[in-house]
Amino acid sequence: MNTYSLKKICLIISLFLLTTSCTPTNNSQQQNPTQTIPAATTPTMALNSFFDLIFEEKLQYPEWKAITSTIAIKELPITQNSKRIDVVVVVKLSPEQAEISILQDTQKPLFVDEWREQSGAQVVINGNYFQENYHTAGFLKTNGNVFGEIRSPYDGIFLVANGKAEVRYLKEKPVKNTATIEFGITNFPMLIANGKNLLSGKATEQQRRTAIAQTSEGMLLLIVTKRMSLTLAGLTDFLVHSDLSITNALNLDGGASTGLSIKTTDFDYNIPSFDQVPNVIVINEQS
Repeated sequence: MNTYSLKKICLIISLFLLTTSCTPTNNSQQQNPTQTIPAATTPTMALNSFFDLIFEEKLQYPEWKAITSTIAIKELPITQNSKRIDVVVVVKLSPEQAEISILQDTQKPLFVDEWREQSGAQVVINGNYFQENYHTAGFLKTNGNVFGEIRSPYDGIFLVANGKAEVRYLKEKPVKNTATIEFGITNFPMLIANGKNLLSGKATEQQRRTAIAQTSEGMLLLIVTKRMSLTLAGLTDFLVHSDLSITNALNLDGGASTGLSIKTTDFDYNIPSFDQVPNVIVINEQS
């Protein structure tokens, strides 16, 4: 190991030890919109320096990169004062040409990349909020089994019913019968409904983010951020003003739970979750 590599490793460890003792960990706080992305706090700046050493600063996929014939990935930079402060990673797929399911294990939660390895799936992303005992904090249905309940009409739901996947705002389109749902999870807040930004007020907490969205053409988008630079409002504002044509977008669990793992024959991409998570969304291209 050369001297540079050793110094780099020491710096990563030092930054990690510094920030884990002072970085907020509550990632279930609901945020509100703001047009200006607030500057990072000192702990966040330190942890983002840690991320800079892990993730290449140069965008790997500034344009859509085909992973399979029906799944693609793109990295979108977010800048502030001419400096990149975060990268939004978007995976786009056609739900009609995908096999989508939700996996849960409250007894043996796994890191997101471990979920992908265990399931053998092509794409895995973390799911919804969960309690200290790893049980879902909302509603979850998988393989005919229902866990928790739909708690609020202001929540959103991602569901697969009658073979069709949908991101839905429950206030505008409630679920009348959960028996028709094959797979589904609720979470909050709903970020975008019918193309409209739903958040209001001032947001302060910056964390890594995970969201799931649907476009005006019906495409499904899996969205994660690499760094701790965005409030929920900041992410929502970015998505609303992007060229992704998002109609509905639902926030999923973020912070240390945020994770995305992709593996195909000739493509490998991983944004590691820092915590083990009990539920994930799993996607494969239809065979």
